[in-house]
Amino acid sequence: MEKPSDKAALLFALGLLATLLLPTSNLMRLDGLPLATPLEVVALLVVVPLGLWASVRGEAWRRLQRLRYGPWVAWLILCVVLTGKIVLLAAGPMQGWPGCYRPGLAPIGRYGGPVVSPHCERSFDNPFFRGDVTRYDQRIAFDGDTWNLGFLNSSRFDFYDWQPDMPLRTRLPFEASWSGPVETRAVGVLRVEYVGEGELQVAGERMPLPPSYAQARSVEISLTATTSTMQLRYRFDDGSRSGQDPDSWGPRAMLRVSLVGDGAPPALLQAQRATPWDQIALAADLALGLLVIASALALAIIAGRELLVVIVMAGAAVALCLLPPARVDYVQRAFGGLPLLQVSFSVLAMLLLVVHTRWRHLSPLVIYLALAALAAATMRQAYPSWDHVTIWGAGNDNLTAESQARAILQTGSLQGEESVFYAQPLYRYVKFGEHALFGEGDVLYGTAVFLLALGSAFYSLERFRSPRSEEARGLLWIVTAVCLLGVTGYYMARFVRDGMAEYPTWIAMLWAFPLLFAPARKRDLVWGALLLGMASITRTNQIPGNGLMLAVSLLLHGRHRWKDGVVPLAAFTGLCLLPLVHNLVYGGAFVFTTTSAGIASNLILGPQQWLAILRGDPQAVSRLLNQVQLLLFAVPLDDWQAPVGMFAHVLMVAWLITTILAARRGWQRADVVMLLPLPYVLTHLVFAVQTYYPRHVTMAVLVAGLGVLTTLRAETSDTQGLQRPSISPGIREPAAGMG
Repeated sequence: MEKPSDKAALLFALGLLATLLLPTSNLMRLDGLPLATPLEVVALLVVVPLGLWASVRGEAWRRLQRLRYGPWVAWLILCVVLTGKIVLLAAGPMQGWPGCYRPGLAPIGRYGGPVVSPHCERSFDNPFFRGDVTRYDQRIAFDGDTWNLGFLNSSRFDFYDWQPDMPLRTRLPFEASWSGPVETRAVGVLRVEYVGEGELQVAGERMPLPPSYAQARSVEISLTATTSTMQLRYRFDDGSRSGQDPDSWGPRAMLRVSLVGDGAPPALLQAQRATPWDQIALAADLALGLLVIASALALAIIAGRELLVVIVMAGAAVALCLLPPARVDYVQRAFGGLPLLQVSFSVLAMLLLVVHTRWRHLSPLVIYLALAALAAATMRQAYPSWDHVTIWGAGNDNLTAESQARAILQTGSLQGEESVFYAQPLYRYVKFGEHALFGEGDVLYGTAVFLLALGSAFYSLERFRSPRSEEARGLLWIVTAVCLLGVTGYYMARFVRDGMAEYPTWIAMLWAFPLLFAPARKRDLVWGALLLGMASITRTNQIPGNGLMLAVSLLLHGRHRWKDGVVPLAAFTGLCLLPLVHNLVYGGAFVFTTTSAGIASNLILGPQQWLAILRGDPQAVSRLLNQVQLLLFAVPLDDWQAPVGMFAHVLMVAWLITTILAARRGWQRADVVMLLPLPYVLTHLVFAVQTYYPRHVTMAVLVAGLGVLTTLRAETSDTQGLQRPSISPGIREPAAGMG
């Protein structure tokens, strides 16, 4: 029975999380959604375990109760923070230079999405469009890589740079303007350094910024010791086009505004702070920071000696991030171009698994903290800064998905840039959610998503943990588990960074498979069905395999009461019908999934090709053999594909060995899970595989590995029926695992 203190702990944890997420004026450091700074994401990672694990939350609350008036003080601080945030949200100003950004060219002619022509483009860094501006810049200092113009990731500007005389995605024209007060305490000079053109106006005095594209140029305007109003307009359009000689181009867009005083070095121009409101924001920040620090200390105490594992893991990950790029490139060239740094991060995850399974059962909290450090380091290493925004290349799926997510922000409509789905349905909403939570930058949302991916892998491995019995079977289990984690830590991390649509389905599968085939409660089947449904409308080519997987799970676990399968089946079917609802509402078209399903280029082996194969047509047979080779990773791989190819080969061998062992001891009902990879393989025996290879084969590889773990667990465990693994905070004794 749940104790009143448990309810109080849960209520406080949820209140702390809601307060952290509550958006307010950016005068606060912890200003809520979007969580666009590393400090905010760290605070979120500290608070999440309190809501995730009842054991951790309860232990932290009991320790708080040991302090005199501890819970009352915590509630009082939380109420103060909440009040401060609400006051700042309702009446507080925004901090920074209000920046209005616009594209400097018309959309491409073939663009068929909604017409978007705002005065200022919208940004996920200012999703509520406060001040009717794109965003608030704390300083005006940008170069080619730090503008972070996410609105350029739109199909409106999908210019194919392989065609002649096309604007380049990396040098697209744009315009920007800022206005605000400039306060100087002594006579000085306002200096503007730029590549581009524009106009500066201070205290009624106008100064043009003449076009300068061949090299950087600077202009200066004298200031008196007073407060003046500054207006700055900037434009970049150097006329660079595809087909031109790159050596003829000048520097990329650059703008830097600084104050130069007598005898003092130039200082970047900072926006003024509203002093009275700033004090309220500071107080709220300190109070909320106190709660977060107290939560972090509680987690450290609960982790106990196992915290050393987190420290070692974090230290190793940071050390990899600090390696000089030149040294890394040299070593990678010595190994034939193998991406050793990315492989090293996945190896750290594998070592954590080995420690957890073969040395000491770590608590879920410790594994979570270690994986959080690993996820943050993996993503930060791949980008030049925490707030970096990648401008995706022309004609790519990631550009399409970003554009569709941005259309939801721009229009406020769930139409998502398409009246009738052509691209994969759900992924645009996934991208919108990522940016709505973590802003424009790629690193922060990538950290959260990759942590979810690593967590899903550890969750599956823990639910299918095989008791130590025979050495051979134990070795097969650990090899399979390590390779599954290798695919997650290496290949899935790459897809998160590349913004491709497959990683949500892989994450969903790693969560869904144990829920469906090692359920601890009846509602696990419902959650597993929901996850499969979401994966199906993220990548519709997975519908046959996902549907068959759900059917097998219901036959194995719901065969005694047919009613137990009704709700999971309804949940899966309902989600799969959502694209049809969208297509009917927005497009008036009765299309179940997407209109791209029947494109001839996607259908490699259609009915005519199969008839030709039966007739022995050499060209058709060659096409079939090529498909088989791609599905079996029996083709030459690029350097970056080599690690995932190795993991896939090991998992396929493990699947084959386990299938043979199951056949030798006698085929059992539960062994049908070993056949579940086949629908995912056979689907792409017909459809295209080579596009972004090997993304379409990876799901079959993951399901094969999960099937191996399921079968090995069934063979070595005497437990029958449904059993829920225990969860311990890991204080006095090792925890039972990630279950």
